[in-house]
Amino acid sequence: MGLKEILDDLKKDDFNEIWKAAKRLSELDRSDFEDFGFEAAIDKILEILEFYTEVDTKNPELWEAIISNNKEKKWEEIKETIREKLRELDVTPYNLNDKGIDAQDEDNDDLALKYYKQAVILDPNYRWSWYNLGNIYRIKDNNTKAVECYKKAVEIYPDYGDAWNNLGNAYYDLNEINKARESYEKAASIESYNSKHLPIYNIGLLYDKLGEKKKAIEYFKKAIELKNDYAKAQYNLGRVFYEIGDFLEAQKYFTLALINDFDNYYKEIEDYNLNVYDLVSKHLINSYMKFFKLDRNSIERNRAKYVKYVEKIIKNKFHFDKYIDSILDDEDYRKSWSKEYKKGNAESLDVFISSWIFEYTIEYVDTNTDNTTSEHISDTNRTKSKMKEYDFNLFKIKLLIKSINYFPGSEISESVKNKLIATIYETYDFLRKFKRDFIIEIDSNNYKNMKPKIKNVFAYLQEKDIKIVHKEDFFNLIKDLAEFLKNRIQEKYNKEIFKIFKYIITKFVKYLDDNDASLEVTFFLLDLIKFFFDKLEPDLSLECAHKAKHFFNLLNYEEDAKKVSNIIDKIKKSTIRVS
Repeated sequence: MGLKEILDDLKKDDFNEIWKAAKRLSELDRSDFEDFGFEAAIDKILEILEFYTEVDTKNPELWEAIISNNKEKKWEEIKETIREKLRELDVTPYNLNDKGIDAQDEDNDDLALKYYKQAVILDPNYRWSWYNLGNIYRIKDNNTKAVECYKKAVEIYPDYGDAWNNLGNAYYDLNEINKARESYEKAASIESYNSKHLPIYNIGLLYDKLGEKKKAIEYFKKAIELKNDYAKAQYNLGRVFYEIGDFLEAQKYFTLALINDFDNYYKEIEDYNLNVYDLVSKHLINSYMKFFKLDRNSIERNRAKYVKYVEKIIKNKFHFDKYIDSILDDEDYRKSWSKEYKKGNAESLDVFISSWIFEYTIEYVDTNTDNTTSEHISDTNRTKSKMKEYDFNLFKIKLLIKSINYFPGSEISESVKNKLIATIYETYDFLRKFKRDFIIEIDSNNYKNMKPKIKNVFAYLQEKDIKIVHKEDFFNLIKDLAEFLKNRIQEKYNKEIFKIFKYIITKFVKYLDDNDASLEVTFFLLDLIKFFFDKLEPDLSLECAHKAKHFFNLLNYEEDAKKVSNIIDKIKKSTIRVS
């Protein structure tokens, strides 16, 4: 008896005939299946197996006969015999699931649906195919069936984070908001789930849909904390900020979305009447400037030279222009530029630009370097040793800006370009001038207008939105002023100077945020705790202590944070005794 006859017998309504046919099926060779047509044979057997698993509804008379004759166990044996034969032929849930994935990769969702269904027919506990079935049904806009499949997946494996998250998505599309939120919260609560940013982001979308913008912002931010390159969350956070009228925050998060996924979001962001290239270029130049840690003493010594070079850069005059033009005309550079630009990564861009400078200036270096030593110096060091450090840095900035303006689609406006290049020098000059004037005023006993001037320094940094770029310079300024004022107070106590010192430190402690957490700043705060406690200023001492404790915790110095807690307790007890 051939395979065709066996398949026909497996479809009969007679239990005994089915039993015999299953036995004969198990005895066939692979060649019998290939003669019939292997794929067609497997499809028919799996159709029969699916029928058997639902026989109680699809053929009630046959099921009644099985029950009345106590054949339920034998019926399960028939199904297992068929499954065992399929396993022998290397037809497994794993392989069928893989075929479904391959079909999806080729955009053949109907074929993928068939394979995923066959996988769960063969093994009803194969959770991955239940999950993939749910995804296919969502693609086909059948969210009711998708819910059924995802629920089967999480029933089999309750810690299946992706299935819980997508179950939430299906409920969301069915407008069953409460069930969606419960599913997302379950996904986010699974300790072993490594993609918690997905359900947390989706909870943000839920709140956004309900009009609860503050909650939406909270959850979008949480998602970004878990995955800092999550462009979708960054875009939607920017959108919500734009909708509530916070345009600066909107630009910030739109910029991050562009950096992490330019091609998918630039059109949407342009709809908000924003120049996406200005946003990316502003970020790049600000980030790029951080690479140039200009030595403070060097700036003092070479101030005239720096001013001269900045003027040259802004006025488009530079003595390496011929090399820049050659690089810009290089076909390989043009091909690579767009890719590097859209990454929005200053470190990667620095490597990219530097490598091209080294390649094109090697001739300049070779012809201007002593041949007796040049062979012992790497290309990088030879280039940098011939060009002074500020030459090399400005060469890189110039190439960056000319590249932005050279290629269509990545232009940056002239006003943005000029403002950004000058920022680092302008701010340094501002802080330097303030320090000089401050010391002169104190030494002249001119205390009257000091508080407004101090207030202006903090306001300037906030207004210019350059706190992060220049926080090191600003911290050094505060540290220098603190040292200067402490020396004056210790030499001869002066009530007015002490008030000014208190005002500066009070403003400084309030100004500090989590981005400022460092050991250097924290130890500075510890010094201030002791100083103000000794001067009977427990309130300010406590403010410094609380901030120091918080920074130690952020930096994972738990023991030091505990020590500061003990200091806080001592200050509080001392305050009670004094009062």
